Amino acid sequence: MSGLLAGNSGGVERGIGGLEGGGSRGVMGALEETRWERWARRDAPEGPGGRRMTSFGARNIARLVRDHAPPGPGGDVHPEVTRVSARTAEWARRWELGSDGAAQRLVATRCGSFAVHTYAAADEALVQLAADLVAWLCLFDALAGEGLPAQDTDVPRLRFTDFEATWREGELPGAPSPFHRALLDLRERALACADRHWLEGFADAMASYFRACELERLYRMAGIPPHPHEHRELRSSSTGALLVFALIELHTGLLTPAERASPQLRELCKTGALLCAWVNDISCYPKVCGEREPLNLVVALARQQSLGSQEALGAAIQAFRTDAAMLEALLDALRYQAVSRAVIDFAQGVERWVRGNSTWTGLRRRCLT
Repeated sequence: MSGLLAGNSGGVERGIGGLEGGGSRGVMGALEETRWERWARRDAPEGPGGRRMTSFGARNIARLVRDHAPPGPGGDVHPEVTRVSARTAEWARRWELGSDGAAQRLVATRCGSFAVHTYAAADEALVQLAADLVAWLCLFDALAGEGLPAQDTDVPRLRFTDFEATWREGELPGAPSPFHRALLDLRERALACADRHWLEGFADAMASYFRACELERLYRMAGIPPHPHEHRELRSSSTGALLVFALIELHTGLLTPAERASPQLRELCKTGALLCAWVNDISCYPKVCGEREPLNLVVALARQQSLGSQEALGAAIQAFRTDAAMLEALLDALRYQAVSRAVIDFAQGVERWVRGNSTWTGLRRRCLT
């Protein structure tokens, strides 16, 4: 959703400090820059300021994605991408999660590719669980999280509280939807290596995600962006990143309730979630700038500060830089505190996840077309 740890190649200065400087960083970087350059050669859409985006904006987006991808030809990727992807598609079909259009959305989002990039070192069962969870979030968001009209007949059946209760209690509601049944399957699989405290923490993150989905729907229906501070709070939850961050514990080791609730880790996860939101918003901007998506960071900045397209892109990139530096500072601070090995491993897992998400963002088709 970055080379932020000192132990990894990159870092804030090398990774995102020189978006104009460029320079090749292997096959992955060259591939993504080429794709965005191809986009830039097409007729660019008008941005919120009325001016057309030039290749300047496209090149900066390409470099943002490239410079936060793992170095080398492909970086760290779990080897079973094909098998994981096929099983996720089959899992979604088995639980009847959506229509043919939803299936096309799932293919375009490339959930299996996402999981193998963000959980590269995990065992295959956890990678599969992650891919299936992302598929659930993707299809659920398409159905209930992106501006359904109030009279939509599916809304009463998809009450957010029912899903939260399904996860907390492990029981289906009276008239379960396919999404309830699929969520229960995810819960049962997670229980193989989780405890009740982890389940409760995941449920809390889910409740936060649902609240953010409801608020985002209101803003989309109104067609206006939230206040900048509220925008940050909203996007840190609405991406679903806090849910997928929880899966990191199933690989690195479970945290205690006190560790999970510590201000340092909560801020680290929030910052990581924002980085994922910002890189997504910047990479998707060529697609949504004509749609005036009010919750996209670039669109919101353009409206709030009366900026043209290129200025808004620059402001969004600066927001990414600021939060990247914050994440690095939080990670460095943990090294000098008396914390458990599980906390350090989890924090490094979040960093790797953010890095892998940048790679996946550059590869996926959904926002490139």
